[in-house]
Amino acid sequence: MKSIKSAVVTLLGLTSLLISFSALSNEAVDAVKQLYRAVDGEAYNSATLDRLLAKDFKDHNREHVQEGVSDRDASIYFYGQLAKGFPDGVHTAEMLEPIGKDKVLLYWDYTATNTGEFFGMPPSGNKISIKGVEIFKVKNGQITDMWHIEELQKMEKQLKGGH
Repeated sequence: MKSIKSAVVTLLGLTSLLISFSALSNEAVDAVKQLYRAVDGEAYNSATLDRLLAKDFKDHNREHVQEGVSDRDASIYFYGQLAKGFPDGVHTAEMLEPIGKDKVLLYWDYTATNTGEFFGMPPSGNKISIKGVEIFKVKNGQITDMWHIEELQKMEKQLKGGH
């Protein structure tokens, strides 16, 4: 009887530990879901981005950011240009998985039609479909870090009329 009671106590302790890790991971997953609800096409909401991206947000793939511009400001600007150039754009989460207690892995598919100006380029009218992988770190409900890879060359080719 004593071993059954001990096993139940251990199981309850492990369950409580798993629930606390899930709660932390769910906060990160929820933040990423909010981010993508705010960046797609006509739903674009810069106020939500301002709230979700931490003031010290770090883009670990910074090669596209102009010197002297914060990663946070560059990301908000990029998402705004994406929404402007592709008003029907939608990111579809193919995989959204918590990693540990504060990170999220996202594998997405983005489909859209270029009907608006995009970074100063006139609309092509072309449809695009690209995929990307991102890892986000979240602390206190805000995204603090991002690592990402997208099919940007494929996007450029599709905008020019290639497949």
